Amino acid sequence: MRIVMNKYFLSLIVLLIFSSCEKATDSNDENDPLRIISPSQGSVWEAGKAFLIRWVNETGKPVSIDLYRSDSLITQLGVFAHIMNEFEYQVPASFIPSENYTLSIYVCDKPEMQAVSGEFRINETANLTPSCSITDPRDGKYILKGETVYVSIEADDPDGEVSSIKIYIDGEFEGQVQKSSYVFPWGTSNTEKGLHTIEACAIDNDNAESPVSKVVVVIRDEMSPVELVAVPGGNFNMGSYNGDYDEMPVVQVYITRDFYMGKYEVTNRQYADILTYALSQGELTGDYQNNITVRNLKGVSQELIDIDDSDCEISYNGTVFVPDNGKENRPAVEMTWWGAAFFCNMLSRQLNVNELYELDTWKCNFENTGFRLPTEAEWEYAAKYNSERSYPWGDSAPNLTKCNHANNFLHTTDAGSFSPQGDSQLGICDMAGNAWEWCNDWYNYYPTTYPMLTDPTGYDAGYLKVLRGGNIHSSDYNIRTTYRNCYSMGSGVFHGARVVLSIR
Repeated sequence: MRIVMNKYFLSLIVLLIFSSCEKATDSNDENDPLRIISPSQGSVWEAGKAFLIRWVNETGKPVSIDLYRSDSLITQLGVFAHIMNEFEYQVPASFIPSENYTLSIYVCDKPEMQAVSGEFRINETANLTPSCSITDPRDGKYILKGETVYVSIEADDPDGEVSSIKIYIDGEFEGQVQKSSYVFPWGTSNTEKGLHTIEACAIDNDNAESPVSKVVVVIRDEMSPVELVAVPGGNFNMGSYNGDYDEMPVVQVYITRDFYMGKYEVTNRQYADILTYALSQGELTGDYQNNITVRNLKGVSQELIDIDDSDCEISYNGTVFVPDNGKENRPAVEMTWWGAAFFCNMLSRQLNVNELYELDTWKCNFENTGFRLPTEAEWEYAAKYNSERSYPWGDSAPNLTKCNHANNFLHTTDAGSFSPQGDSQLGICDMAGNAWEWCNDWYNYYPTTYPMLTDPTGYDAGYLKVLRGGNIHSSDYNIRTTYRNCYSMGSGVFHGARVVLSIR
């Protein structure tokens, strides 16, 4: 009888073992037809974030996935077709932190056929930092000294509330704005002329601080300002294989620092004002009293503008330099390269930044903050910013709404006359036609041995300086963003300038 009973129990055990083979496969053995790959044992999730669940389903049937904590069902994630093998799950921010979470996957019409993940942890939601952006004044804006600037900020906190905004002027704490209003009044009566930084930082109800939002503004007096446009750093392909021989080879260029470029070409009014300012500073010589020539006094003296040329629209009236009546906002032309660089130096002096051109050598210091002429790379980068466009406005052919070229008007036109149709993507005006624009670089062929250049400033010496953008006579071909012109450093037909402000 004892032997019979033992055989009976032995048979029952064997039967239970075989019947259990079709049930839970929580070992996640790589041979199991149903198994969870991730999360694995010891994985860490974070409440409020999305995580990828991956599994293997070789049963040929749809499966369900459930989430457990300490063997208690928390939620059912859903039903998934047999061909699916992953699902991105957004963990609710309200989940309780614990180390005892598991996932269960099972065949929908056969729940006993299942697999269970190893235990993993869900951590509490990390505090998300708020965001902050200065919306006014814009980067590069000119502000008349004495005006009250209303600094406007947009701020948001994705997982709470913004409690206040801190404001800094030139790195010094200026004040704090409560959440009821994100506008901070900044009086400039006692602020020096020149460049100033405004920074804002949002603070949320958990005392987390946002990344700093920063703009640079220029406090000026009554002199005509040069309006600036911020140009973010980046990279682009300089040159063209569809242009002239000197536009090749195409070179990848990296502009590593943001800079500011004049929205418009330097106008007659602006250049006349600078000459008057330079005269008051004892910086001029030449027979300007008779409107014959005007030169810089200090350093190596050079002609600044061909004041006795019939195309020049600036003259000396016995007291100050003035633009021709009705032509105040046209681009200043008959400007020499030295005259363009001298303009940058005097503008820098007016605005209390570094004068970057050393007038004994006329070399530019690129390592300080101040106004200068754009490098050829900066000019082309700004003209075709963010795309390989043929013209500043895009690839469509030039016409009378976009630019002044091809003798369509027979004279220069007021700065910005073709805005916005002819603007670059950044909103810079008249980069095609009107007046040629001096660049800082010596003209030469592009290097053939360097497939990549970083912040190129051109060759160290040469005989000709680069001009870009075309003038009122230029053809469609010659106002392309990649077209290169060059000239001796003296004045030429409709040669003007556009400035750059570099911040170091």
